[in-house]
Amino acid sequence: MINLSVTQNRTRYDIYAEIISSLRFYQESGISHIGRRANLPLDRTRTIISFMLSRGLINEISKPKQRPSTIYVATKRGFKYLDLYKQLARLVTEITDQELELWED
Repeated sequence: MINLSVTQNRTRYDIYAEIISSLRFYQESGISHIGRRANLPLDRTRTIISFMLSRGLINEISKPKQRPSTIYVATKRGFKYLDLYKQLARLVTEITDQELELWED
């Protein structure tokens, strides 16, 4: 899973990636589990889940005889987002490291 330091502020893109990463690991989760793993309050988790559903990053599955009755799974599009997010994070880190080396010389 993606690990951001506690002191670093997260963007919404970081949170989306963290949720998809969690769903990749656990395969499916209810909304409260997603919120706990992403360290988000439930109302904010609902808003983010709604947005991610509208963009096709995750799917909602209804299982009325189980608890939780609604679970979420990542989609292929969600996994692609996660892969692109990781690539961009590596690229930004590499650029930052190179820039720091230039400043140190």
